[in-house]
Amino acid sequence: MEQNRQLQDVKEAIVRAIVFFDLFDCPLSPYEIWQYLDRSATLLEVKEILTIGLKGIESANGFYFLGSRSNILEERQKRYHFSSAKFKLAERAVRLFSLIPFVKMIAVANIIGSHNLRDGSDIDLFIITAPRRLWLTRLFCAGLAKILGWRPTRETKRNRICLSFYASSDALNLENLKLSSEDLYFNYWLVGLVPLYDRDQTYAKLISENNWLKACLPNWQELRLKSSASSRRAGYRIWSFSSWLDRWERKTFAWQLKIMPGALKNLVNIDTRVRVNDKIIKLYLVDRRREFLDKFSERLDQILRK
Repeated sequence: MEQNRQLQDVKEAIVRAIVFFDLFDCPLSPYEIWQYLDRSATLLEVKEILTIGLKGIESANGFYFLGSRSNILEERQKRYHFSSAKFKLAERAVRLFSLIPFVKMIAVANIIGSHNLRDGSDIDLFIITAPRRLWLTRLFCAGLAKILGWRPTRETKRNRICLSFYASSDALNLENLKLSSEDLYFNYWLVGLVPLYDRDQTYAKLISENNWLKACLPNWQELRLKSSASSRRAGYRIWSFSSWLDRWERKTFAWQLKIMPGALKNLVNIDTRVRVNDKIIKLYLVDRRREFLDKFSERLDQILRK
């Protein structure tokens, strides 16, 4: 009886994963489904269930999706190519930003599903900085991006570099940014990070600090990275604790807050959209997580009622 209940739990978890990623036009492979389950299971169990079949779920070319949604197979292929091109642009920006001695990690973010970036989208970067250098890092990164014409505008977002999320390496637990314990989007946002620069095993520390993620996605496997070499480490140690840099950090914080657009300033620390302090900078004027979660619940109910 208990075994049947566990099997049913895994089946329902498979459906939930497929439904959620369907919101982003992303069919899933068996391995991806296994990694994205919110229940513990073996890959073999997942494959066996998929082979037998699930009501409302179809498959083709090794991917699984909701019935009548086979069109997203072609979309996934297109987005793979779009993503590959965007990653090349991201690598160019990362090579420049990694020269800033305070940068500890840079990852491409907002990827829900492997290589699932739309052609018209910008390129979101998540940057982790050394302690007490958060706002100086943003000043340098945003300033360079502005000078080079990389920042998105109202008219042009495609392939531009979006720099809206920074965190200090001494405050890596991001759980308080979740809307609730049911915030699936944030879970998948975190596991979807693709680090392009990683110094001092900062990515591993990020995942370790967010150990709550293991309960949400128990099968997910952390990326294994080689820490990026940096000849700047010694120089950084010499001046990372300089009192004058600390003063400039505080002044930079105050100045950037002063010139922040009113729309963002009005939302500062009201909720999880815009968070501003000496540990984190999150400037998401539009945060669609609630919309996605509502759509997910609605679509899941439709599937389960069939």
